[in-house]
Amino acid sequence: MALFNAVVEDKNHFMKAVKSALEIKKEIAVLNERLKKKGIAPIEVGIGVDSGLCAVGNLGSKDKLEFSAIGTPVNIAFRLQSMSEGNVLITERVYQKIKDKIKVEDLRILN
Repeated sequence: MALFNAVVEDKNHFMKAVKSALEIKKEIAVLNERLKKKGIAPIEVGIGVDSGLCAVGNLGSKDKLEFSAIGTPVNIAFRLQSMSEGNVLITERVYQKIKDKIKVEDLRILN
């Protein structure tokens, strides 16, 4: 999981999240070309992107503590990722924030 706009406010977090997802997808394609040359099966990575209010901070116990987020947007992004079939799948909320700033043909939008 990657978090954007956590701890330090970032008004551009929608674009950063989507651009990061697209960059990951591009790098996976490059990696798969190298794997193919070696006779290794390709890997598939699906990515789900949502945005909204979450509880963010150190979560866990004294034995295992990690910085993370919990909340409905996290759950939605996880569900999108599981449905993405190797694509970048974003919510309508994210799409509305980025539609004028990025080509969206590489994305699938869930309404």
